[in-house]
Amino acid sequence: MLSHETAAPLDHVAIIIGSMKGGTSTLFSYLSAHPQVAACREKEPIFFASLYKWGKGRAYYEGLFDFDPSRHAIALEATTDYAKFPYLDYVPGRMAQLPYAYKFIYLIRHPLRRIESHCRHVQKTKREVLGIPPNRADYSLEHGVPESAIEFSRYARHIDAYKEAFGDASIKVLFFEDLISDPQGVLNDVTDFLGIDALAFEKPVHRNEGARARTSRRWDSLRRLPVLRMLWRRLVPSSLRDRAYRTLGKEAMPGRFVMTKGEEAAVLRELAPDLQRLRDVHGIDFERRWNLDLDAILQEASGARCPVAQASLDPAPFARTDADHAKAHRPEHDPDHRRGADRYRTGVRV
Repeated sequence: MLSHETAAPLDHVAIIIGSMKGGTSTLFSYLSAHPQVAACREKEPIFFASLYKWGKGRAYYEGLFDFDPSRHAIALEATTDYAKFPYLDYVPGRMAQLPYAYKFIYLIRHPLRRIESHCRHVQKTKREVLGIPPNRADYSLEHGVPESAIEFSRYARHIDAYKEAFGDASIKVLFFEDLISDPQGVLNDVTDFLGIDALAFEKPVHRNEGARARTSRRWDSLRRLPVLRMLWRRLVPSSLRDRAYRTLGKEAMPGRFVMTKGEEAAVLRELAPDLQRLRDVHGIDFERRWNLDLDAILQEASGARCPVAQASLDPAPFARTDADHAKAHRPEHDPDHRRGADRYRTGVRV
């Protein structure tokens, strides 16, 4: 049994739990500027997901915030590993062991676009869960859609778990797309949810690495030509412009990171039950924002599965783990953590 006794006054904690590639770094940067928020010195402390960090205890966690009760109303962190089920589905249970008043913020993004960004990110960083290098060497979509990327896009499943553990009022679900198009509106929603003063939007100092240097030199040069820019906007449908930007406007990276129409349809069929729960149980109106027709997806999904995800995770074990986990990971002492790591390594679904 871990010892978590501490005299620290911190009692209210806000956590941006995800989703991965859903704008967590941007929102964390915005909120970190709020005078009533004690932002974590490590944006992603992974305290509740990592056995190594969890073993350091509550005093260690609270020491990451520099919380001053005379100035701060709430502590803030943002760890996307907290929304990476089924591999790390023990996280809400760990959180419940500490007597904080939790507020969870969950940014969700069009699942197809999130998966594409997910694959590009892992291809670049070679990190996906708990900082552990994935056993799949190439995350290009040419080799199939990774099952993990699909699992992390089951938004209703994650919302279910946090509501069950902490109550319906504990979690605020927001759209990544709204954060991009209307950051002030999202900030107003968040500050109201957290019970703190309103915050005026200012461009953040920090942005996620994936948002830096998006355009290649050639693409950037073409976009500067007025005639081409005018023809591009007048003659090319917006859906094709978006797809071209995702293909041409990113940093050069070996592989394919834009889904084919067949892959998109297959992934949506696989996600259909979760999307239905997201709409009908949790009341999330995503169809308009994401331009998705859920009823049509459900009709197409009847009796179908997602073939693109079947061979996405190599069952072979990882060659190595990251330094923290290699140094302190003792799965025999933590069956929950062992189960999560095993699921990730073998690709087992639950």
